[in-house]
Amino acid sequence: MPVSIEELKGLLPPPDTAEGVLRLVLSSCARAETVEPNFSQCPNCDKPVASARTPYCSEFCKEMSAFVRQFRSALATGMIREQERQIAMGQKLWHLLGGGYPLRLTLIPEKTKAKLLHARPCAVCGVEAVGFDHLGSG
Repeated sequence: MPVSIEELKGLLPPPDTAEGVLRLVLSSCARAETVEPNFSQCPNCDKPVASARTPYCSEFCKEMSAFVRQFRSALATGMIREQERQIAMGQKLWHLLGGGYPLRLTLIPEKTKAKLLHARPCAVCGVEAVGFDHLGSG
């Protein structure tokens, strides 16, 4: 059963960081317009795309488009009412907008973060690490 934006706004719990991002998105929802496909442009940002393997110009556009599809699906099915779903989507959007994963970072003690940063150099460039990503549970 589809959920209206106004109904959803009333269902959201008091905002924390992740839920607050979802509240911001919902308060500025615009009506969707039909757009003619242009296969030489990225469907997310309209930049030119030369690749025949993917319609997106970058990994960011691919991830953002996936988030939009998941968000629309959750709205249409009513699954956005689930608090865990709201938090997960807020976390993903926060990450896409450059904020990282704030709730996950608060779960790691500062002492452990410091040990991880000094244990190994950056896996990409080899200099001293300044941050880390959670890539799995093992």
